[in-house]
This record gives sequence, structure tokens and C-alpha cells, in this order.
Amino acid sequence: MNDVLKTIESRRGVRSFSDSQIKDNELQAVMEAAQYAPKR
Repeated sequence: MNDVLKTIESRRGVRSFSDSQIKDNELQAVMEAAQYAPKR
């Protein structure tokens, strides 16, 4: 099998999440930025 395909198939993303909540102003900033995201 092609080395590139092997790498793609074996790649895994690992995320860790915090239990703390974000501040209201941070959430507002994320929501505002989302409005400018390209639409499908």
C-alpha cells in the first residue's frame, strides 16, 4: 500500500476537554466569528 495512504489511515486525533465553562464574552466572540464563516 502507498505510504501516504498508510499514514492517512493510521492518523488519529486526540483531544482533551476541560470541565470549566467559557466566559460569556468569549462565547459571544466565537458566535460572531461563526457568522463570517463560509456557508455551504
